[in-house]
Amino acid sequence: MLKENKGKLIIASLLILAPMFFGFLMWNQLPDTMTIHWGVEGNADGFGAKYFAVILFPILLFVVHWICLYF
Repeated sequence: MLKENKGKLIIASLLILAPMFFGFLMWNQLPDTMTIHWGVEGNADGFGAKYFAVILFPILLFVVHWICLYF
C-alpha cells in the first residue's frame, strides 16, 4: 500500500508539517504562550509554549501518521 500511494503520502506528510514551516516564518510575531486546545463551548482551555505549538506538535502528528500507516 505504501508504494502504491507514495505521492499521496508525501503530500499528506507535507500538509502535516506545513504549519511548522509557517510557524518558523512567523516566529517573532507569535506569543510565547499559545492556545493549543479549545473546549466544546469554544473556550480556550489548553495552553502551551510556542516551541510546542510550532515544532513539537506537528512532528508528533507526523510520527503518529506514519505509525498508523504501518499498522
